[in-house]
Amino acid sequence: TQRRRSVGDGLSQGVGEMKSSDLYWLVGLLEGEGCFTNDPRDFYPVIMLQMTDRDVVERASKLMCGDARIGARNRGHGRKQAYYCQYGGNKAVELMKELLPHMGIRRAQKISEVISKSESRPGRIGRRNGIRRKPLWNQ
Repeated sequence: TQRRRSVGDGLSQGVGEMKSSDLYWLVGLLEGEGCFTNDPRDFYPVIMLQMTDRDVVERASKLMCGDARIGARNRGHGRKQAYYCQYGGNKAVELMKELLPHMGIRRAQKISEVISKSESRPGRIGRRNGIRRKPLWNQ
């Protein structure tokens, strides 16, 4: 029988090697707090996470190949500062494919939709004309 490849097996290339305990931690976090979407302008695939725990956002960013964009937002008087990370492009699609079999039904459907839209878009996923993309939060 053929064994299913997963990040936890250390077999996946491009996403990076990840211990199975880290994979399942990331799955649980993104199942509850993550957002999987396409930029409405051009179907650019994006994984987003926002919460008030900076250490958790930083750990998630490191697990997403370490190059997720991290930032902070002031949410107003009397509210905790929110931290976010945003991860997009081909690498995000690779990670979504690794997470997909472990997600709940609703998230799995959304991830499949995001992957389908991103794979049907013309052109290169990543930078636009060599300019780094702005986070969706700043629109």
